[in-house]
Amino acid sequence: MKRFLPLIAALPLVLCSCSDNSEMPPSPATIEETAEDSTAVYKEAEIPFTETMEDIPLEHELSPADPLGALDIQPSGYFKPGVWTSSYTDDTGNFYIFDEDGLHGRFIPMADAEGVDFTYSIDGSSMTMFVGEELTPYSAELETTDEGHIIIHMTFLGTEDELTYLSGISSENFSFYPGKKLAAMAEKYYEQQTGQELVGVEYIITENDMVILNLYVNDENGWRSDVESYTVSMFSAAGWSSISCEPIDLSTVDMQSAEVETTTGDDIQDVILPESAEAAEQY
Repeated sequence: MKRFLPLIAALPLVLCSCSDNSEMPPSPATIEETAEDSTAVYKEAEIPFTETMEDIPLEHELSPADPLGALDIQPSGYFKPGVWTSSYTDDTGNFYIFDEDGLHGRFIPMADAEGVDFTYSIDGSSMTMFVGEELTPYSAELETTDEGHIIIHMTFLGTEDELTYLSGISSENFSFYPGKKLAAMAEKYYEQQTGQELVGVEYIITENDMVILNLYVNDENGWRSDVESYTVSMFSAAGWSSISCEPIDLSTVDMQSAEVETTTGDDIQDVILPESAEAAEQY
């Protein structure tokens, strides 16, 4: 009987091993079916893209953003509303128009009237001008003279304008003849009156609204020779001749009828080449 003891002792181990391996691994088909079932459980229906969009507001519900709103600019009574004049060293000047709201203004060169709007903020004697559509900021220091003039010292640009109050006209009702236009009107006026063509007209803007117009031609040596000088108001275009003292009115000149000479293709003459050039063209 002793010879059977090892075999009996090993029998439980064999039975346990068979019991652990009694379950067969699932077939590949079973694995695929399980994967398909699990995928189907987590699949969700896609939401159309248009249903995730918010409603577009109507046009009248839209309002443009105010870029100056965050600056909290307070109105200032430093400048009296209306038109102020300023002259500087280049024989011309500027108009400044300040609105009644104490916030907005307009800067207009007297030479060409190509003005620009600005919004301004004043703290004590310090001024910041937000110029143009880009609202470019410019810093300035203000000084009031004993005569009541106000000097704007542009700290960044290194320039200054001394302003003199002119009138209480608003920017909507303000108009004038800029220096360049008066020069063109004076040239046309003189040629209509005398039949003599000019070489040019020099304009000098003096006090307030007066403009001096010096008309000139070239002499036989090609040097400038002044033939007339007008002094007129840039608001009325009327004044007098500084030579004859006769009254003149440049507003009567019809600038729209001035003919502009142009060259078209039909006006260009054919180029006639010399014989030598024609021979060279053949080669």
